[in-house]
Amino acid sequence: MPELIFNMILENMGLIFNMVYFLTIVFVVFLIILENRSPIKSISWIMVVILIPLFGIIFYIFFGQKYRKKILFSRKVARYNKRINQILESQLKQVSEIKPT
Repeated sequence: MPELIFNMILENMGLIFNMVYFLTIVFVVFLIILENRSPIKSISWIMVVILIPLFGIIFYIFFGQKYRKKILFSRKVARYNKRINQILESQLKQVSEIKPT
Protein backbone atom coordinates (compact mmCIF):
# COMPACT_ATOMS: atom_id res chain seq x y z
CA MET A 1 0.00 0.00 0.00
CA PRO A 2 2.70 2.60 0.87
CA GLU A 3 4.57 1.62 -2.31
CA LEU A 4 1.45 2.34 -4.36
CA ILE A 5 1.09 5.81 -2.82
CA PHE A 6 4.80 6.51 -3.29
CA ASN A 7 4.64 5.46 -6.97
CA MET A 8 1.56 7.62 -7.52
CA ILE A 9 3.35 10.63 -6.01
CA LEU A 10 6.42 10.01 -8.19
CA GLU A 11 4.29 9.72 -11.33
CA ASN A 12 2.53 13.01 -10.58
CA MET A 13 5.59 14.90 -9.33
CA GLY A 14 5.67 17.16 -12.39
CA LEU A 15 2.03 18.07 -11.91
CA ILE A 16 2.61 18.75 -8.20
CA PHE A 17 5.61 21.01 -8.94
CA ASN A 18 3.66 22.87 -11.63
CA MET A 19 0.75 23.45 -9.25
CA VAL A 20 3.03 24.72 -6.48
CA TYR A 21 4.88 26.91 -8.98
CA PHE A 22 1.62 28.36 -10.34
CA LEU A 23 0.26 29.02 -6.84
CA THR A 24 3.51 30.77 -5.90
CA ILE A 25 3.27 33.05 -8.94
CA VAL A 26 -0.39 33.82 -8.18
CA PHE A 27 0.50 34.59 -4.55
CA VAL A 28 3.34 36.96 -5.52
CA VAL A 29 1.13 38.72 -8.09
CA PHE A 30 -1.55 39.08 -5.41
CA LEU A 31 1.02 40.63 -3.03
CA ILE A 32 2.15 43.06 -5.72
CA ILE A 33 -1.43 44.14 -6.36
CA LEU A 34 -2.10 44.66 -2.64
CA GLU A 35 0.89 46.95 -2.19
CA ASN A 36 0.10 50.63 -2.43
CA ARG A 37 2.36 51.65 -5.30
CA SER A 38 1.89 53.27 -8.67
CA PRO A 39 0.07 51.19 -11.29
CA ILE A 40 3.06 51.35 -13.65
CA LYS A 41 5.37 49.81 -11.04
CA SER A 42 2.78 47.15 -10.16
CA ILE A 43 2.24 46.19 -13.79
CA SER A 44 6.01 46.12 -14.38
CA TRP A 45 6.62 43.76 -11.46
CA ILE A 46 3.68 41.55 -12.49
CA MET A 47 5.08 41.31 -16.03
CA VAL A 48 8.53 40.42 -14.69
CA VAL A 49 7.07 37.71 -12.42
CA ILE A 50 4.89 36.26 -15.19
CA LEU A 51 7.41 36.44 -18.05
CA ILE A 52 10.46 35.22 -16.10
CA PRO A 53 8.81 33.38 -13.20
CA LEU A 54 11.73 31.96 -11.22
CA PHE A 55 14.08 34.92 -11.60
CA GLY A 56 11.17 37.37 -11.48
CA ILE A 57 10.12 36.12 -8.05
CA ILE A 58 13.71 36.24 -6.81
CA PHE A 59 14.20 39.77 -8.20
CA TYR A 60 10.94 40.88 -6.62
CA ILE A 61 11.91 39.47 -3.22
CA PHE A 62 15.27 41.26 -3.26
CA PHE A 63 14.50 44.48 -5.15
CA GLY A 64 10.72 44.93 -5.20
CA GLN A 65 10.00 45.06 -1.49
CA LYS A 66 9.73 48.40 0.25
CA TYR A 67 12.13 47.66 3.10
CA ARG A 68 13.22 51.26 3.59
CA LYS A 69 9.64 52.44 3.86
CA LYS A 70 8.84 49.69 6.38
CA ILE A 71 11.85 50.64 8.49
CA LEU A 72 10.96 54.34 8.41
CA PHE A 73 7.36 53.54 9.29
CA SER A 74 8.37 51.36 12.25
CA ARG A 75 10.65 54.14 13.56
CA LYS A 76 7.83 56.65 13.23
CA VAL A 77 5.46 54.37 15.13
CA ALA A 78 8.07 53.93 17.87
CA ARG A 79 8.39 57.74 18.21
CA TYR A 80 4.61 58.13 18.41
CA ASN A 81 4.38 55.39 21.04
CA LYS A 82 7.11 57.05 23.10
CA ARG A 83 5.34 60.42 22.90
CA ILE A 84 1.98 58.89 23.83
CA ASN A 85 3.55 57.16 26.84
CA GLN A 86 5.06 60.48 27.97
CA ILE A 87 1.67 62.20 27.70
CA LEU A 88 -0.03 59.37 29.57
CA GLU A 89 2.52 59.49 32.38
CA SER A 90 2.14 63.27 32.76
CA GLN A 91 -1.65 62.99 32.80
CA LEU A 92 -1.55 60.19 35.38
CA LYS A 93 0.74 62.29 37.52
CA GLN A 94 -1.63 65.26 37.27
CA VAL A 95 -4.63 63.10 38.13
CA SER A 96 -2.87 61.56 41.13
CA GLU A 97 -2.05 65.06 42.46
CA ILE A 98 -5.72 66.09 42.51
CA LYS A 99 -7.10 65.82 46.02
CA PRO A 100 -10.73 64.87 46.43
CA THR A 101 -12.81 67.44 48.27
